[in-house]
Amino acid sequence: MVKFCDCPGHFGYLKLALLVFNVGFFNCILDMFKCICKSCNRVILMEKDRREFLKKMRNPRADALQKSATMKKVRDKCKLSCCPAVITKMVWLKMS
Repeated sequence: MVKFCDCPGHFGYLKLALLVFNVGFFNCILDMFKCICKSCNRVILMEKDRREFLKKMRNPRADALQKSATMKKVRDKCKLSCCPAVITKMVWLKMS
């Protein structure tokens, strides 16, 4: 049995002091972060929309262009001012 350190394809790793982001994916990562609620860590979409977009993104027949277009629609739809889950929690807490 070959151990990880004996593998000829791996030369080791570098321990970096700071995070390093791939510039090719940086805009995509920022778009994804903009779609996430900072207080509850959920996607800023209504449940019905979230399920619809998730179904489109998980479609194995969808190519990269279709998934990219779907991600742009998600980003545009996420431009809500507040997360629906947090609003529901706030209303529920006020009623009790």
